[in-house]
Amino acid sequence: MDVWPLKGDGQRWEAIGELSASSSGTLITCGAANTKGAYVELVAATTFPASGFYFNVGSLSNVATLYLIDIAVGAAASEVVLISNIHVSVGGSAFGTGGFFPLSIPAGVRISARAQDSTGASTLRIIGMLMSGGWEAGSSHGRITTYGATTADSGGIQVDPGAVINTKGAYSQITAATTNLIRQIVLGFGNQGNQTETGSNFMIDLAVGGAGSEVIVIPDFPMVKSSIADDFGMRLIPPLPIHIPAGTRLAMRAQSSTADATDRLFDAVVYGIG
Repeated sequence: MDVWPLKGDGQRWEAIGELSASSSGTLITCGAANTKGAYVELVAATTFPASGFYFNVGSLSNVATLYLIDIAVGAAASEVVLISNIHVSVGGSAFGTGGFFPLSIPAGVRISARAQDSTGASTLRIIGMLMSGGWEAGSSHGRITTYGATTADSGGIQVDPGAVINTKGAYSQITAATTNLIRQIVLGFGNQGNQTETGSNFMIDLAVGGAGSEVIVIPDFPMVKSSIADDFGMRLIPPLPIHIPAGTRLAMRAQSSTADATDRLFDAVVYGIG
């Protein structure tokens, strides 16, 4: 019997957007504040059909900044967004973070990326990784729907654990109704541009259902904010298996070990994979 049942044969990985000469990724320049910049090509044509997409973004900036990143396919000037408004944030120091989406991408397509930020004209470097076969290959999907991204400030939906430590606060609505069936979910968290975070612990509930009648589907998800990075230790949570029908209200609440009026707050974005 296979000792690692999620493992399959025929694995293949390939990097896109990598710059060997500088040991870094492709430079993405944001537009004016809270405005998407131009698309930048990561690969002219994928060489094989992929069942998953991993990306890593980094910045050497020490300025607190919020970002929303689009990954697109298609010819220049005819791009179609594949994953919209991936939210990452920068606290008080340079950062690097990544995320994985189980997503079917055909061979021979151009992949590009663009971004917006909360400050205007800042830069990111991005490297993508295409995966085919092996782990999770059977769970790839063709559609990712973003809920809660706020392009007006390059953030997400604010969640406030409240002024009483270690006690759940009120729910914040992520979306009134999901537009598509969700089979897996990626959670994104941001620091709202706070550059003076207090180290603190969080437990986060994701719920479905009407206001006042929420039913928790993911309970007490643990997160930690660092006073060194001034941000969450993880900004994007890898795909979690879940079944949420189309037309479902999503809401989130949290508790925190800090009651500080700024440090306890965070932004949330949900990516439904179906």
